[in-house]
Amino acid sequence: MRELSEIEARLKSIYAIHPAGVDYTHIYADQLPEIAERAGVSVSTLAPHPLNDELLEEEYFQRGDNVAVFRHIRYLPPVLHKHNFFELIYVNRGKCGNYIDEKMISMEQGDLCIISPKHIHALSAYSDDADIWNILIRISTFETTFFDVISDKDVLSAFFMHCLYGGQDKSCLLFHTGGVENGRLHYLLEALMEEYGTKKKYRSRMLDSLLSMIFVTLLREHEEDVAFPMGEKERSGDNPMQLLSYIQRNFAFLTLQDLAAHFGYSVRHTARMLKDSTGQNFGDIVRDLRLHKAAELLSNPDLAIPDIIETVGYSDVSAFYRAFKTYYGMNPATYRRKHRS
Repeated sequence: MRELSEIEARLKSIYAIHPAGVDYTHIYADQLPEIAERAGVSVSTLAPHPLNDELLEEEYFQRGDNVAVFRHIRYLPPVLHKHNFFELIYVNRGKCGNYIDEKMISMEQGDLCIISPKHIHALSAYSDDADIWNILIRISTFETTFFDVISDKDVLSAFFMHCLYGGQDKSCLLFHTGGVENGRLHYLLEALMEEYGTKKKYRSRMLDSLLSMIFVTLLREHEEDVAFPMGEKERSGDNPMQLLSYIQRNFAFLTLQDLAAHFGYSVRHTARMLKDSTGQNFGDIVRDLRLHKAAELLSNPDLAIPDIIETVGYSDVSAFYRAFKTYYGMNPATYRRKHRS
């Protein structure tokens, strides 16, 4: 267990004497003076960074860095805030509370939460054994690492894009990675933390490279371990990632009715889950996957176009040609000439 820092020990002593003064699931920044009066000391003066309701890049990032890594201060009052950068919260040990979307999410060891800019949340860690890492990423860097990792041919891209940009109720992702200390993801996160604390040559470039590797590993090994805070319409046990993964594997001849029956949902509920989690309906998702697969197969000159059309699940040749030209701006034969392998 990591020893408490001087600041954390001071905060803990205040908490022990005046638990009602700091033990909140969340507070607003303008409540800090009231807490200071109850506790007999200004908690804000103990924090190394401002306890404001809006956090800005210039307060957290060193010049030339695209990534900033901090250990969350234990026993710090959980001030509701937003920021103009992405944040990854990783539970290295213990647990913490993440108050978001007006509900408390309990994060356990190995959990990793990605929070998009401008999304209001508060973090609380009231125990000695908590070791929570805050990884801050500039918007431009997040988009060139995280979204470059995801191929535009993958159904998951629509899911992640919608979760992080599609509305206030889907602006964070929670990965349950299991907390395997010798796992690849944990090793890379430790390397990121260690590199951030050095002043070695090419430090910023190394941080960017490690971040890209973290996202690759996260999606390669934990893509089906992702969840998001339940909105009012979601049911416990719903997992849109299972639906999307199944579609990814069976898109050529899959119908919405088949998908619903496979998972034991009604057709209406299945359709709504897909729309809520990706912003697309079932038909759009399947069309995109079929056309992307067709484009991939067209790069092989040994495959006949009629065989490709049949392989990706189109029974109507004219419909395929219309859809392909609309999507790619050219017919399949022209696409093949331009992308011959």
